[in-house]
Amino acid sequence: MYDTWIDLETWQFNYVPGETYVPEFTVYDDYSGDALVEGVDYEVYCFNNDKPGVATLHVCGIGAYEGTRITAFSIIETLELDEIKPVEMLKSDTMVFVYTAEKSGTYTLSSGYEKGFDYNSGEVDCFVSVYSETEYIGEFDDTENSLMFEGEIEMVAGETYTFEVSCWAFGDDDGVAVFNIRLTDDSRTSLKDAYVYAENAEYTGEVVVPTVYVELDGVVLEENVDYIVIPDMLTLSGWGEARISGIGNYYGVVDYISYKIGSAAASYEIHGTLTENETTVLDWANGPVLNYMFNPTACTNYRFTFDSFDVCYSVYTVYEEDGETVYDCLSDSIWADYYYFDSDQTYMIQFTSFSEEATNELYIEPTLMIEDADVTVGNYYYNGEPIEPEITVEYNGELLVEDTDYSLYCDIAEAPGYYDYSIYGIGRFSGELSGYYVVGYEVDTEAPVLEKGINKIEINEAGAVMNYQFTADSDSEYLFSAEMMGGIRIGVYNAAGMVEVDPTMEASYLYLSQSVYFEEGETYYISLSLADPSMTGSFDLLLTDVCADIIMVDIDYNPVVTYTGELVVPEFTLSYEGETLVEGVDYAIMEVFDGVECGTHQVLIRGLGNFGGYVNVTYAIVPESMEVNNVVELVIDDVTDIEMEYGVGTLCSLTADAAGTYSVYADSYSNMVNVVLYDADMNAMPFDGYLDLEEGETVYFYLTAYEVLGLDVPSAMVNVEYNGDYGYGDGEFIYEYDEETGGVIIVGYNNYSDEPLTVLEIPEEIDGMPVLGIGDYAFAGCSDLMNVILPPTPALEEYGFYIGEGAFLATALTDVFIPDNYFLGEYCFGYDENGELVEGFVIMGYTNTAAEEYAEANGIEFWAMRDFGDVNNDGLVDTDDAALILKTYANLMVSGGEAPEDYLIYGDIDGNGELNSDDAVAILKVYANYLVTGEYDWSIISVG
Repeated sequence: MYDTWIDLETWQFNYVPGETYVPEFTVYDDYSGDALVEGVDYEVYCFNNDKPGVATLHVCGIGAYEGTRITAFSIIETLELDEIKPVEMLKSDTMVFVYTAEKSGTYTLSSGYEKGFDYNSGEVDCFVSVYSETEYIGEFDDTENSLMFEGEIEMVAGETYTFEVSCWAFGDDDGVAVFNIRLTDDSRTSLKDAYVYAENAEYTGEVVVPTVYVELDGVVLEENVDYIVIPDMLTLSGWGEARISGIGNYYGVVDYISYKIGSAAASYEIHGTLTENETTVLDWANGPVLNYMFNPTACTNYRFTFDSFDVCYSVYTVYEEDGETVYDCLSDSIWADYYYFDSDQTYMIQFTSFSEEATNELYIEPTLMIEDADVTVGNYYYNGEPIEPEITVEYNGELLVEDTDYSLYCDIAEAPGYYDYSIYGIGRFSGELSGYYVVGYEVDTEAPVLEKGINKIEINEAGAVMNYQFTADSDSEYLFSAEMMGGIRIGVYNAAGMVEVDPTMEASYLYLSQSVYFEEGETYYISLSLADPSMTGSFDLLLTDVCADIIMVDIDYNPVVTYTGELVVPEFTLSYEGETLVEGVDYAIMEVFDGVECGTHQVLIRGLGNFGGYVNVTYAIVPESMEVNNVVELVIDDVTDIEMEYGVGTLCSLTADAAGTYSVYADSYSNMVNVVLYDADMNAMPFDGYLDLEEGETVYFYLTAYEVLGLDVPSAMVNVEYNGDYGYGDGEFIYEYDEETGGVIIVGYNNYSDEPLTVLEIPEEIDGMPVLGIGDYAFAGCSDLMNVILPPTPALEEYGFYIGEGAFLATALTDVFIPDNYFLGEYCFGYDENGELVEGFVIMGYTNTAAEEYAEANGIEFWAMRDFGDVNNDGLVDTDDAALILKTYANLMVSGGEAPEDYLIYGDIDGNGELNSDDAVAILKVYANYLVTGEYDWSIISVG
């Protein structure tokens, strides 16, 4: 069949449910031109020809012909306006839809979940390409494999538009994407700005659909009239997520609305009692949820050991109130193997099974926490052989036994540096702890001296380490810098051989630039090696004690030069504190990126001598004369197609319709288009892709095509996007204005100081406008930021305070206090640049708030804050706190000892350092006043 060709008479069909399609076609022999006969020369098979999408026609040769010829045809479904069209697609599928516009105007294509998506391995992605009858309109892509997108299309009445929906799955197996698409016109309203709140739900054993409140522009929407709720398919207690999909007069999807599914509040039937240090067989014949009473004998952690992994548990406190038994849920869906219990409290433990055939045996026992143990690990000196440290673990003076009390995982040292270890409790211990040990350098007092200035370093043996010594002649920062393809490692050690700079941490792909503080008169020892141990070579190592970064140098140059057809670079004059620097002594021009064609280019300048580091300088190459073929007005938030002609430029104008930041991207086949930016007065300037423009301000882009042998004249595509109405408040904070509330969202920060940003206090107002929150990824990557202070209450209580997704991702934060009435996006706190949890991160806040919910959902340690007087930490200051103080005071009078520390912190009302009846009386007075006024007023008593 390889010497035949297929002539399709029809390659496009309108989809009718239940029908299959086989196109009419003729198969011709290439050589004779004769038509072949079905059943004699070939057989026909069709695949995927019963649903919208791309179907395939397989013509399989028989008789004198062999092999298979394959061609494709389309089955097209018509989109109806406002119809929710379900889509189910396999990996690499494409489905085609068409719509003929009834009127001219703005239409919105949106995608959202119908019932989620499923895949065997890998990730599922989808995108939609849109075409009119004459041109390509654009593409909509889902966000991070969410199968959700929303985009606007300008349509003309009577014209037909085609939507190609494509699906891809990344992984070994085919993925299945299940979602829906919907086309709406401008008579309907998007839900994207709606305020949505999902109420907590009760466990029922069935799929839980939460009660949802949706408000948009002051109007409360009605479920099943304006929107539908699409819940997680959850039947267990814990946390669920729902999606809200618009219907009727509304469209779009609001994704990931969290709601809590409470444990079986409707029934607290008790199925038995747990006894510590004994095995209990959980009798699942009573159902998938079992409640057991537990009275611990000690205030400590208790370990739960199951014989399988298909059980989770929830913890309730049990107490009497007004003659009724009250079950107060402390924590839902615990997967950890231990939990802390108080000995003076009665608990109900609720177990939930995930297996219908579960026969779980449960053993509960007091357990000690390994993180309370003392670890001893020595310092070591590298001797050329792998080092495995000797680590001892003690608990209250008792030496613990490895593989009996704990398991140890430790990095093996292959060179001087820092190495991690982790210890996990087993047996009578739970939890884990981690740390590091140091491998030093056996200093060679006879090593050659490293000189200030240029040192020639030769490494002739693969993996060799070159050792030197250096005595500082002043208290100063000393700069090491060198360049070597493959990277250089430097280790710096004090006289005792302990690490000052870790050589395992300082490898760079291309060059070394490391500053170290040395004390005058002290001798330091330096080891140098190549990052790739298989390499040899030589390099120049610069050591200087006056360390000024080249970024701080003033650089004077003409940012615009004229095209010559050859490499052209501006003349640079560099000065520092009023003194002119000398090329080849203080700096060097390292690399010019392009530097020939018209457009924006960069020069890399490296510091030498007393200067370290690198800096990129941007400049523009402009044509000697501007020959203009035509002037094109660029369309904001759209792609403008431009036909090019060699030797003749196209001048594009851009007029801002709103103040803010615009991104401009010009693309073409094989990058054959050069772009030069001009201001309104036609002054050329460098261009980095982004422009800050005032409303009505006009700039120009001059596009020219340069010839590439064998390629046609290109057509350019210039994409202009409006990135938001940004302002610069207080000279530091960058914000986005919200017209609806008159408030602002902080989206970034300009650090005008030479000092790194380590402490950040978020203001309640900027330029007289209330701060509503912090935008997505606003401070992500601020690696020096160690402390952030958030407003104690939202500026606008009715909206709360929003912290966006990834807002403080990859910072130096180790803890944060989050007040009440905050909304928290994913990964906003506690994650590093790899999306991993920061070890030991702590969130502080009040119970039953977003802070606690975020901590629990992300496995982050949560420290509950209390109001003054809230001794029992239940979120209230009332008679229970007074009673607890009196009970504790009575016990102390009989047994002696000291009150618990947190009781003293929150219950020592008169500040005399003791817990007594006076404190209880003070709380009762404040509580009585609270019942009248609704506020806790401590001024009515004398508070210490």
